[in-house]
Amino acid sequence: ISSNNANDGIDQDPVLVAYGEDGGSGGGIYSIGTLYIKSTFISSNTSGEGGDAAMGGAGGDGGGIYSTLSITIENSTITANHTGGGGNGGYDADGGNGGNGGGVYAMGTLSLIDSIVSENITGNGGDNHEENLGYGGNGGSGTGIYGSGILNIDNTTVYKNSSGNGGSGSTRGGGGGDGGGIMSVAGSLLITNSTITENSSGRGGAGYFQYDSSPGGPGGNGGGIYASSSVNIETSTISENSAGKGGDGEYGPGGRGGKGGGVYGTNTLIIIDSTISGNASGAGGSGYKSDGGFGADGGGIYATGSLTIQNSTIAENNAGNGGGGWEDGFGDDGGRGGHGGGIYATGNLSMENVTISTNSAGIGGSGDFFGSDGDGGGIYLHSGAELTATNILISNNSAYNGGGIYGANSISIFTNGEISENYAWNGGGAYGCKLADCVVMDNESDNVGGGLYDCVAVDCDIISNIGYGGGGGMYGGTASNCVIFGNNAWEKYVDGGGISMGSAYDCIINNNYAQGSGAGVYMGMASNCTIAGNETWGGNGGGLYGSTAISCVISNNEAYNFNGGGLSESIAIDCIIVKNQAWDCGAGLHNSTAVNSIISLNRYVDYGGGMYGGNATNCLILDNEAYYSGGGAFNASVVNCTVVDNLSENSGGGLSGGSVYNVLDDGSE
Repeated sequence: ISSNNANDGIDQDPVLVAYGEDGGSGGGIYSIGTLYIKSTFISSNTSGEGGDAAMGGAGGDGGGIYSTLSITIENSTITANHTGGGGNGGYDADGGNGGNGGGVYAMGTLSLIDSIVSENITGNGGDNHEENLGYGGNGGSGTGIYGSGILNIDNTTVYKNSSGNGGSGSTRGGGGGDGGGIMSVAGSLLITNSTITENSSGRGGAGYFQYDSSPGGPGGNGGGIYASSSVNIETSTISENSAGKGGDGEYGPGGRGGKGGGVYGTNTLIIIDSTISGNASGAGGSGYKSDGGFGADGGGIYATGSLTIQNSTIAENNAGNGGGGWEDGFGDDGGRGGHGGGIYATGNLSMENVTISTNSAGIGGSGDFFGSDGDGGGIYLHSGAELTATNILISNNSAYNGGGIYGANSISIFTNGEISENYAWNGGGAYGCKLADCVVMDNESDNVGGGLYDCVAVDCDIISNIGYGGGGGMYGGTASNCVIFGNNAWEKYVDGGGISMGSAYDCIINNNYAQGSGAGVYMGMASNCTIAGNETWGGNGGGLYGSTAISCVISNNEAYNFNGGGLSESIAIDCIIVKNQAWDCGAGLHNSTAVNSIISLNRYVDYGGGMYGGNATNCLILDNEAYYSGGGAFNASVVNCTVVDNLSENSGGGLSGGSVYNVLDDGSE
């Protein structure tokens, strides 16, 4: 069934006639009964064009097939069919919409089995008359398949279908067509053992300036699939699809890009044993003498309803880049980059046995002021969204905030997973999430929070992360019963190798490194923790700086070339401070307060082996050593303490300077 055409709508006088005639539907087949098609080639058919008038007529639907009742298609090819474009609008009116369903338009039940749906096109929206106000028409949607009933697709390939572009308009450009591969607007959609690939939704129409600002139209959503119905995708591949670019504006902002490069869903969406890869949401349009449009969210998946993913891979998807703003010195901004390179979710998200890798959020557009880059390279959770995830790998994703996952103001429970080798400006691994039984490893941030930013972590291993601006392991947030090991605050004078500005309970904080202060903990709090083997090369406080430690063991930390091997400018209560080193002052403590603590075997320092400056109350200061003076304490206030077996090679083996009250001093040498 090839090269058939439905009737075009008749053009009308745009002054005398208000509405243009719609194009005819069903270019190849028009069916109002039950239809069964087997081993058939349906190609190069066209539905009718909408007629021009004051209000442009709509293009006809169903370039290949138009069906009002049930239809079964088996072992067939539906290719290179085309729906009609919308008619142009006249005076102060809108262009018509392009026709929907380039390959198939189905109003009832559609069963599509062992078939190919390829290279179909839906019509562009009609233009608004350039001398008058009005909107451009929307491009046609559902290019491969448009369904408003029950759609069942099995062992079928849907590829290289392209939705229509929006028409230009002086009030605003029309929206690009949605659902480059499939559009399901009601009923349900079931896809099994199928491939949806290289489809694209339409570009937004351009704004045409006449009397006022004229924004570009939005790009079409759902490059592969657009669904407002419930969706089940099983053992299928959704790949290399793209949502539409926003239209360019004229004296108005560029249009936003189309959302959901692979899948756009507003209802229940379930994905099992499938791959979502290489998809992209749309870039924002450019603004002429105005701002660029926003890059679109959800490179792989954009979901506003509940989303369940099991035993699947979400990989190499990209959120849209922001459009360029006009660079004329009047403050026109580039558009924001899109959020959620892999997944953008606003509702409940449940995942089990899922890999999310090598996705990226969008880059902000250029302008007088650059647009901000997008957040959530792997996953973006909108405010109020709820995540439950088990056995998840999130790796090699990138974004501005939350390279792996962004969950600020959401409810997130992430258990028994790995977050590794992600990259961001803040929160290389995760931003604003709750994690349990996870490994957070080898993530990087250009600013703070190499591993985590403002997260709650329970029973996690936070290992070998780098924060080039501080907080190598974590910045802010809380860690409980975690191992925080081998993290780095990398750049010169940067603080907090393990933790910066956060709290730790019952944790092991070992072998972290900082070029600045507080290699273990910087400006935070630690309770019942072991803080050991941390090193700072360019600041004070090998173990802690500006922090409070309660019931902690603080040992074998070092401040190279500086002060406070164990603690600097900190408070220690009920702690054991032992075997720390510093090169200048205070191997154990520097300008810190110790209460009910043991300060012992701290050494390799010029002044104040046990402590330099600060206060000690009810402490045991034992067997510390300084080279010049104050083996036990130098210039400190010591109250109700026992000072025993401390050593200085020059003077004040026990105490040197400071103030003393009710101290037992054995006369250390």
